[in-house]
Amino acid sequence: MKVVGNSPGPVEIDLGAMPKHERDLMCRTVLGAVARMFEKPEVKADYELWKTDHERWKAKKQRQRELKGVNT
Repeated sequence: MKVVGNSPGPVEIDLGAMPKHERDLMCRTVLGAVARMFEKPEVKADYELWKTDHERWKAKKQRQRELKGVNT
């Protein structure tokens, strides 16, 4: 993703201080934006690569846990 100009720092949102209808609207807006991003082929491809790597990482961690259980 290309960032143009200065990027803002982290944003903290106190959801407890917001009325429910405002939280719902904010969530629908964010989910809509994410859905539109995933319509882009390059975003889908990047996600699939991440997902494959993540599944390999999880399998490796599971094997390590199993081996550790056998060795204790």
